[in-house]
Amino acid sequence: WSRTGDMEIDVVATSKQEPVLLGSCKWSAKAPASVLDELRDQQRRLGKKAVDATLAVFARGFASALTRQADDEGVLLVSAADLFS
Repeated sequence: WSRTGDMEIDVVATSKQEPVLLGSCKWSAKAPASVLDELRDQQRRLGKKAVDATLAVFARGFASALTRQADDEGVLLVSAADLFS
């Protein structure tokens, strides 16, 4: 979250003050592929320090288009079942 409210990244993990993981939490029944587009936009806005950060989407479920895109691009998908099992 930014102080101005113009950026929203729900999960940020850092190493040596550089982002290594950026994540979005969407607890809808199936997170759409657009969630990844929004997260990539936020990543770009952080600049070159975030270009190598791993992206992750946390949700109860995932639309098939998001699953395919995540598989192709190495994005982590973490479901509620993954968190609570």
